Amino acid sequence: MTRITKPKKKKYPKVESLYPLLSKAVMLRDGYRCRICGGIGTEAAHIFSKGARKDLALYMPNVLWACHGCHMTNKHNMHNDRDWFMAWWKKNMGGEEFYYELKHSEPPYKNTLEAKQYLIEAIERYARENEKKNIPSYLIRHR
Repeated sequence: MTRITKPKKKKYPKVESLYPLLSKAVMLRDGYRCRICGGIGTEAAHIFSKGARKDLALYMPNVLWACHGCHMTNKHNMHNDRDWFMAWWKKNMGGEEFYYELKHSEPPYKNTLEAKQYLIEAIERYARENEKKNIPSYLIRHR
């Protein structure tokens, strides 16, 4: 008797399970420093929030490495003072054109399996680039 089996479905990781990979890739790309103040960065911060643009949650141009203060707790931070952040963004990150392009961009992946591969490749690329740089050991966080 021949047994008929259903084809195996691909298991797609949940977006949340890929945040550690995203953090590592962004941390390596930004050289462990807060992009806003230049201090020691501690976390990945989204320009367009994960709720507002779920499709950009894992897209690296939508994320920068920031210290906790610049991200959440300082008087002027990304969450509580959006006007300040937008002024900083326009001055330091390429102006309104880049913001508009990011707002209307499509990520280079179609699902979380492709997003995972996108992040792994980014980590490998930035890790190779960082080998050539002299990054102080106190900045390096192993994730």
